[in-house]
Amino acid sequence: ELASSTEYFRWLAHDDVLMPTYLERCVTALDADPAAVLCQSLIVNIDRDGNSISAYDSGLKTCRSSSSPAERFGECILTHHRNSEVFSVIRRDIMANSVKHGDYDNQDKAFVANMALRGRFLFIAEPLFGYRDHPQQFSRRLRVFDAFAWFRTDNDRWNRAAYLMLYLNYVRMVRRNIAERRERLRCYRHLVTWWFTATNFKVTALGLLAALAPNLFRLARSAVGTVIGEARRPLMSEFKSGG
Repeated sequence: ELASSTEYFRWLAHDDVLMPTYLERCVTALDADPAAVLCQSLIVNIDRDGNSISAYDSGLKTCRSSSSPAERFGECILTHHRNSEVFSVIRRDIMANSVKHGDYDNQDKAFVANMALRGRFLFIAEPLFGYRDHPQQFSRRLRVFDAFAWFRTDNDRWNRAAYLMLYLNYVRMVRRNIAERRERLRCYRHLVTWWFTATNFKVTALGLLAALAPNLFRLARSAVGTVIGEARRPLMSEFKSGG
């Protein structure tokens, strides 16, 4: 709403860094390609003091090249990546008519997937964006139930079922954005595959447990270990360049 008069929009975390040519390069690329919805550069991961750690590229090559919304959507929801495109330069009109950030953990996955349904991603293969990441940052120090409350201060129990809410948003965005029957069916096939990818089914089940029986969830989390809970999130430097 604050950016209602602008063509483009970008979130910038208070401790991240943009190189002097970042915005110019991204806007120029988007101006030249009206079919693209966002533009991101190669990311350089920096520590709390601004020192470079490593480079990171989400590796979403299909999102950058395919004209098929279903192919782009499938890559987004089935490929392990850090959703760094949420910090892209984004066409504001596309963003305004898409899924907004939800009040649950991992809602950035829904946002990026919705962008993939709307159009291609552009990528500048130069390290123009510095993402600050270190073990003591706020998002890594939150305990599980504190994180739930951070996303919804009223502590509504259903925000604990984050992966279920994420999945329901995936279904809604496909129904809302894809009219062509064949493409929609391809998206639904990806949504079926999602349940059997990585730990999605386990994390969804544990989220439901957290919503319905918090005390039992705490016991289950201890038994499962690092599937969900207070295990640290990986640092950006632990993700190899390229995905």
